[in-house]
Amino acid sequence: MGKKKKLIPVGVGYYKKEQWEILKSLVSDPEIIEDTYDEWLQILKDSVIKLEKTGIAPIPIEVDVLEMNSWCIKKNIPFDGSARAQYITEKTNEFLQKQQNNTDVNRGRC
Repeated sequence: MGKKKKLIPVGVGYYKKEQWEILKSLVSDPEIIEDTYDEWLQILKDSVIKLEKTGIAPIPIEVDVLEMNSWCIKKNIPFDGSARAQYITEKTNEFLQKQQNNTDVNRGRC
């Protein structure tokens, strides 16, 4: 029997269409943001396919733009690509920790 290959989990942030224009108005680097939500969504879909082919398990992380903006303000950092990546990483870690806690509880560990 072949050993099942373990996929590496990586958070992939996604935005709601109705928050796209808000995102573009708040970020400090709007020039690197796609003009339309649909353009961005297609790039996201293509990226997810590429990640899966390389053994990465994309974890969709829904991003609330206003919450992320508040997070940047609290940290006194610009709302740029680096901050967006950091925020999504933090949210991914929270998600994975919750999953681990649920697995531990289901196995009788606390």
